[in-house]
Amino acid sequence: MEGILEGSVPPGSYTLLQCRTVRIGSYKVVPKEPVIISSLGVRIAVPCTDDENESVPITVDLGEVVKALIYFGRGRGIPVIFLYTLPAVGARVRATLNMDDDTRPYFDPSSADETQRWITLLPESLQEDSKVALKTIFGPLDNVLSELDKEKANDILVRTSPKVVTSTPTPTPSPIVRLSEAGQAGLEPRAPASRLEHLAHLAAAGRHPLLPRTILASGSSPVILSVT
Repeated sequence: MEGILEGSVPPGSYTLLQCRTVRIGSYKVVPKEPVIISSLGVRIAVPCTDDENESVPITVDLGEVVKALIYFGRGRGIPVIFLYTLPAVGARVRATLNMDDDTRPYFDPSSADETQRWITLLPESLQEDSKVALKTIFGPLDNVLSELDKEKANDILVRTSPKVVTSTPTPTPSPIVRLSEAGQAGLEPRAPASRLEHLAHLAAAGRHPLLPRTILASGSSPVILSVT
């Protein structure tokens, strides 16, 4: 990642994103620095869970990204990037951020809890050069990049948002979009060593757990099965 700051990484193979919010699993923060996404991977500087004054870098190699789901924020929509990683990234991030209790903010790509599985980036905006860079970085990777529309992005954002606990329970409104439960499945119990191995196991099982409560048609984009 240092090569980006030194200018040794060619333009177009990286982008710097000023994010209003970053969620690493259920850990929601405002990053101290722009998020770097490059042909080398992803770098996010975030406060430690037990000391907000201490900023630590979280890095994910490009080969550790299993899925990148991106809504580019067309029109007045707010862009959002969802990153699903290999389980090994979770262990590394938890050690870096001192996450030792899954009842507190926690990140685990293999968790059954949807709020703990994803790295979610909410950029202030995505300029055209950033959009091109993201497609250049993730596009050539086998079955990694998926472009979302606003409705699908919002559905995933809601489902993966950490639950807010209040002293007085309040009714939860019905979601605008309902997806069939038939497409929801748990992650593989064995932690794969590589993205390709992970995807091979998913294909062999005939299911794809990466998108919460979604079914994939022909292995591509999510399909909404019922809308109210």
